[in-house]
Amino acid sequence: MKEQEVIERGTAAEFLLKDETFQRTVQRLIDQNINIFLNSTPTENDVRDIAYHTSRALSDIVNTLQQEALMKAQIMEQNDNE
Repeated sequence: MKEQEVIERGTAAEFLLKDETFQRTVQRLIDQNINIFLNSTPTENDVRDIAYHTSRALSDIVNTLQQEALMKAQIMEQNDNE
């Protein structure tokens, strides 16, 4: 991936991470799935698996956006030091 693409993706990621609607939506979905998991019975394996994997997927999305923002910041810092 070209440096400019990384910067553009990082900028877009920062925008999403700072967006309150995005933050609230992701957190609400994670909370809902945690509640589904906690309120399920130990024998409801399918329900628990779906809730767990959905929560993990949402966390992975946020982590990926944070990583892209960090990569942008590193490139920008490196370019400033040159």
